[in-house]
Amino acid sequence: MIQNMIRRRVAWAAVIALLLSSVAWLAPGLAAAAPADASSVFACSTATGGGCSGNILVIGLGDSIASGYGLADDGSACRRSQDAYAYTLADRIKSDTQRDATVQLLACSGATVGKPDANTLSQDPDKWLQNQVADANQQIDSLPADQTVVVAITVGADDLNFISNFPLLTNADDSALNAAVTSTVNEVSSNLKPDLESLLAHANVRVVVTGVNNPLNPTSIFFQLYGAQTCKSINPAGSVDCYGRANDTLTSLNTALQQTVTTVQGESGIGNRVSFAGDVFSQFQQHFASAPVCGGTSVETSWVQQPASLSGLADLQHGNDCIHPNAAGAQAYADAALTSLYASEGFSIGDVSAMAKVWAATDSVVANQTVNRTWIWGPEANTSYMVEPYQKAGQPGTAQVPSEWRIVQYFDKSRMEITDPSGDPNAAWYITNGLLAEELITGRMQLGDDLFAQHAPAQVNVAGDLNDPNGPTYATFNPLMAYGAIPNGWVITQTVDRAGTVTTDSSLSSYGVTSTDVGAPTKHDVASVFWDFMNSSGPIDQNGQVVNGKLFANPFYATGYPITEPYWTHVLVGGVSKLVLVQVFERRVLTYTPSNPDGWKVEAGNVGLQYYQWRYGDN
Repeated sequence: MIQNMIRRRVAWAAVIALLLSSVAWLAPGLAAAAPADASSVFACSTATGGGCSGNILVIGLGDSIASGYGLADDGSACRRSQDAYAYTLADRIKSDTQRDATVQLLACSGATVGKPDANTLSQDPDKWLQNQVADANQQIDSLPADQTVVVAITVGADDLNFISNFPLLTNADDSALNAAVTSTVNEVSSNLKPDLESLLAHANVRVVVTGVNNPLNPTSIFFQLYGAQTCKSINPAGSVDCYGRANDTLTSLNTALQQTVTTVQGESGIGNRVSFAGDVFSQFQQHFASAPVCGGTSVETSWVQQPASLSGLADLQHGNDCIHPNAAGAQAYADAALTSLYASEGFSIGDVSAMAKVWAATDSVVANQTVNRTWIWGPEANTSYMVEPYQKAGQPGTAQVPSEWRIVQYFDKSRMEITDPSGDPNAAWYITNGLLAEELITGRMQLGDDLFAQHAPAQVNVAGDLNDPNGPTYATFNPLMAYGAIPNGWVITQTVDRAGTVTTDSSLSSYGVTSTDVGAPTKHDVASVFWDFMNSSGPIDQNGQVVNGKLFANPFYATGYPITEPYWTHVLVGGVSKLVLVQVFERRVLTYTPSNPDGWKVEAGNVGLQYYQWRYGDN
C-alpha cells in the first residue's frame, strides 16, 4: 500500500466518515441462507452438506495491507508475510466451519489497480493487480470445479498516489486535490471491474473486496511533518482541515470500490458471490496510530504498527511505521472479510449498529469524561464484528461441526451478541452479552442453545493482574458454585485464596458489606455494594443527549444471576497488592475495591478480554 510513500517521504490519510453508512454491507434482514453451491463457505460446512468440496483455498490479492507489510514479512519487494490477514481469515474459516483452508498469498506491497509504469512492471509484475489476478486464475483453473475458492482483495490506496500530491492536501485551494482524486477513483473503478469479472467467471469463486482503514490520528506525525503551518490540528492558526480532507479523499475511494462491487453483483451469474467488507473503516476509528510517536492523540489499543521512537521518516522503512495494520489490525480485516462472506451467503446478520448504541448509552459519557465512573463495556470494542458458531435448538450440528452462526463483538468487559437477528433492534434484549464468566468457571464453551464443548475450568485470574501468581482464578471459584448462600443481611467476612481455601476474617466487617437476597434462581445472594451498582442511576447517552437514567433497565442485564457468593481476597493491581471483594455472575465478574476512588470502587472485571484469550489464544 504505502511502501512507495515511505520511500519518497510523503503521507496520506484515510476515512472514518463511513461509520454509519458502511454498515449497509451487513444488510440487516430476514433472508434465509442461500442454497449451497461450490462457492459457499458457510452453507457448505461439513454439518450442512451442500455438494461441494471440503477444502477451501484462500487467495490474498492487493497491496501492502493484504501482503502483511511489517508483520515479520519476507523483506522482498512484495513484503509478503504469513501473518497477513488472508492467513487469519483461513484460520477463522477452519475454526468456524471445520473445513480445511489453505492460503496462496499473491498480494504485493505497492500494488495498484491502474497499470504501473513499464519500469515498475519490469522489476516486479505483481505490482499490478491485473497480473495478480492472472496468476490467481491459473491456480483456480487447476483446481476441481467443486473446490471453494475465496479471494480477498484490499487495494486502491496506492492508486491515490499522494507521493507527489501530498501538498495538495494542505493547500488552501482544494480544486487540484479534488481533480486528482476524481481521476484516480474513476481509474480504480474502471480497472477493478474486469478484474472481478475475470475471477468470478469461475463458479466456485467467492470474492470479498475490503475498504481501506484510517491509520492516522488527527494530529498524526505526518501532519506534523508536512502540514505544520497549514493544518488546523497542528497549528491553531492554520486554515486547512487536513484530517477531514484526507477522510473525504478515502471516502471517495471506498465509495468507488463499493459501487464497483455493486455493479458486478448485478451481472448474470454473479450476484452475491462478490461482496464488499466496508465496516473495517469504522472499526479502525478508535484504533488508529497512537501517541506519543505517531502523533498527539492517544487510543487505548491501536491496530496500527508503531515504532518505539521516531527521528524521521527513514525510521519507517521496515515496518512499525504508524501506517500499516499490526496483528490486531490484520485480525480486524480478517473478521470484516469473514462477516462479509457470511452475509453474502444470505445468512441473517441483524442490525449491528445497535451494538454501538448499547455501548454509547453507558460508556460514551465515560469516554468523553462527562462522568467519572467505571466502564460497563470498556473504552472501545476490542474486535471488529465477528462470526462465531452458535447452534439454535433443534438444528443439526455438533460441538465439533456447527451449522449456524451469529455476529458478536468483544469488549474488555464482555461480548455483545445478536442471537436473534429478526428481532426488534430497539428492544432491550436485542443485544445480549454472553454467559462468559459461567463458561470460564465451568469450562463449558457454549456453541448453541443446547450445544457445548467441554474444556477445563479456566486457569485465568478473575481480578487484577493476569500474571499475579497468587490471585484466585476462575478454576478457583468452580467448587465454590456449590456453596450455600450467606444469610440475608449478614456482614460478608469470608475470604478465598488461589487454592480455594475459604476462611473468615472478622476485621472485614468494618467495610459494612452485607449479603442481599435478590431471589436469584441460582440460589446465591449478591453483595450489597454490587446490588447497589446493578440498580444505580447516573448520566447516560440517550439518542445523543445526556440524561439521568438507570445504567441497566434490568439489574441482571449486564451481569446475569450470581453463580457464587462474594469473597474477599488479595490481588495484584499494577503490581500492588490490594484487598478486593470478588463475586462471579453468569455474565460478568464484579469487584469492590475499598481503596479505589469514588466511581471506581465497584468495577466489572475484564471478562471479555479474558474469554477471548481463553477461546482464541493470545493473538
